[in-house]
Amino acid sequence: MSDQSSSDGLDSQRTTPPQSASALRIHADGLDSILADIQSVDCTGSEPMGPNSQGWQKALQLVQQPPLCAQMPLPFDFRASMMVNTVLNAVEGGFDNLVTNYLQTTHAWLCMIHEQRYLQRLANCGGVPDAEFAIMTLSMYLASPATDKFKDGKQDKEFLDAVYRSVKELHRYRVEQGPCFLMVISGVLIALYEIWHGQNSTTRSTLGITISSAYYLGLDLSTSYTQSSHATGTSLLEERKRVWWALIIVDR
Repeated sequence: MSDQSSSDGLDSQRTTPPQSASALRIHADGLDSILADIQSVDCTGSEPMGPNSQGWQKALQLVQQPPLCAQMPLPFDFRASMMVNTVLNAVEGGFDNLVTNYLQTTHAWLCMIHEQRYLQRLANCGGVPDAEFAIMTLSMYLASPATDKFKDGKQDKEFLDAVYRSVKELHRYRVEQGPCFLMVISGVLIALYEIWHGQNSTTRSTLGITISSAYYLGLDLSTSYTQSSHATGTSLLEERKRVWWALIIVDR
């Protein structure tokens, strides 16, 4: 699915279409039953979907069978949405606290995401984000420091590492389908998480992929845009500039 920037006309001509749905069904034996187990355990409300729930363990079975997206017969948006729901169940206060913590911490010194555009995307999705927006939100969670103001699930290192690996794989799969503006944002945030955890070689790989996408989308040209020459509006222009400079900062 295309993200908000694609609908603004900046990326649509330069991205490649996703693979066909049939390609997602390769080696899919047994995964439908896993999904059924997840739904029966965690969608009934009888057990919250957190790091210790049966549903979370089932979800891990889905994401720990590489290559993730080549095997799973589930829609890509559903897989990303399932990860968002898992994280939100571990974060007290859900979206509100997750986003607020990011804006008050990481965003305070790496002012990359345009707040109004993000909140508008969140409002438009009606609580069910598409895959790209879901991955970006999960990346914001990873790139925010742990807090003692509310329970955020990050005290469970196994849970946090599992979320990271899942988000990393979802991001990798989406990037393989073609450059995407929200995946550039996500790549910067994932790289930031990796830097904090001393994963230097992995960070270089993440940044390399992200920089390539940024160049393909023309973000390096964003610094030369002016309001009069950019028909899609100043908020998108500002966000593109922020993302480009954030990428430079994290890369250095």
